[in-house]
This record gives sequence, C-alpha cells and structure tokens, in this order.
Amino acid sequence: GVDLLTRVLADCMGRQTGHTFVVDNRPGAASAIGTQHVARQPPDGYTLLYGGPNITILQVLNRSFAREIDVRTAFAPVTVAASGPYIFVVNKDVPARTLPEFIAWLQANPGRGNYATTGTGATMHMMSELFKQLAGNPSVTMVPYRGDGLAVQAVASGEVQYAIAVTGSAKPLVDSGMVRPLVVTGPRRMAGLPEVPTISEVGVVTQLDIVAWLGYFAPAGTPPERIAWLQQAIARALYDEGVQGRLADLGFAPVGSEPAALKAVVERDVALWTRVAKEAGLEAE
Repeated sequence: GVDLLTRVLADCMGRQTGHTFVVDNRPGAASAIGTQHVARQPPDGYTLLYGGPNITILQVLNRSFAREIDVRTAFAPVTVAASGPYIFVVNKDVPARTLPEFIAWLQANPGRGNYATTGTGATMHMMSELFKQLAGNPSVTMVPYRGDGLAVQAVASGEVQYAIAVTGSAKPLVDSGMVRPLVVTGPRRMAGLPEVPTISEVGVVTQLDIVAWLGYFAPAGTPPERIAWLQQAIARALYDEGVQGRLADLGFAPVGSEPAALKAVVERDVALWTRVAKEAGLEAE
C-alpha cells in the first residue's frame, strides 16, 4: 500500500529531477525504528522520513521513543504529500443505517459493540477511542487484528460490529456490499462513495472530522533551500498520472503543501492524541 506509493513517487521524482531516490523500508515498533533512524541523520537533505498520524501517536504512547526525540522539533517538515478520509463501517446485521442510529444502538446494548483495530495505540484504535469519548463512552470492546485489511474483514464476518478504517482498506468491502458505511470523516463526500455523508453532515461526534495524512520530513536543521527544493519536487511528482492513480487506489488525494502546513498538522495531532489518551487512561509504555 503506502510502501508501494512511496516507491512510485520516488521513481517519478527521479525521472523529473534526474536524481536517484532510494526507498529504505525500515518497519517495526509502530514506525519508531524508521523515525528514530531519520532523526539521527545529518541535516543535509539527503535522508527523508515518510510518515503519517502514527508518528504523532508514538510521541504520546511510546515512552522510550519520546525520551529520544520529539517529532515536533526533531524534524524539519517538508510537505503534506496527500490526505484522505477514514470510513466508519459496520456489520450489515447491525440494525442501524445512520451514525446517530448506531450510537443509540450502542448505548441501548452495552457490551455488544466490539470494534476492530490493529492494536493498542494504532491509528484505528485512537480514532475509535475518540469516537467512544464523543459518543458518551458506550460499553464497547477493542479486538486487535494483524493489519487494517483483516480488521475490516472482521467487521464483514460479524466477529466485530464496527471499525474506523482508511479508505484503501474499507472501500473494497463497501463496494462489494460486505460492510455498511455510515460516514466518511473528511470535509467533503468521496467521489467514489457519493451517497455516504460526512461527519459534519450527520451533525454528531463532529470532532471526529479527521483525515489520514502522509507527510515528508527531513532532520531538523536541514537548510531551508533544500527543504524548498524537496517540497517542490514532491509536489510536482504528486500530479504525475501514475502517482495519482496509486493515490486514488489508497483513497488519498494529492496535497503538496508548504512545510508550515505539515508542522501545524503534527502539533495538532500530538495535542489531540494526548487528550484522547488521557481520557482513555492509556499510559505511555
């Protein structure tokens, strides 16, 4: 998914600029390993981090990570490359066809609403915790799965009743009729799901109006002229036909923002997940 998108974008940037861009996938520890690696590199503009909301959650819930770096200051933001909504999906047998109806069902049926995530502290989990808090803290239980795809499949099979998932994982099962979409979290309806309302349209839990994002970061201290060159190169590549096709497959739209926009997103998300974790009683480990 996102790894392939990174490679497609790097290939396009190479063709457009005449430079070579190498993708070094360093998974593990919920992205902590790759994030820490980039933070330690020289600030010369030759090493970038490609990350999303998960790195801001790390800042809140991973004590050893937060002791070493602060994502708000350890990096020079380059650009928000792309963003896209989450889709709130429920099992087809749940007797609710709107989000207000679903919240009412949860409140009337304590203990029956299980939700799928990819583990404690994952983006799916934190979005679900935020929903729970905004919906009046109904009695629900988290069930972890190994990956977004398996989590949404669990909604389809009835192992759990709902999930809040990225578009790339949820939309194929929505399109096939295996799960029921209630809302999308973005500011506007999706072209591929025009009948599904936005959070703001349904008028409940409106603070769940959050989008997933993909950003590029350089180590702190990278010269501004290098940041500017990188931002322009990434923004230009985002409008390549092949890159746009891959973005669309994942449910993302190209952005290519100025660095200040990514800085604001990171600061906002760290503050948000700090509040959510505190209310949920989630302690940094």
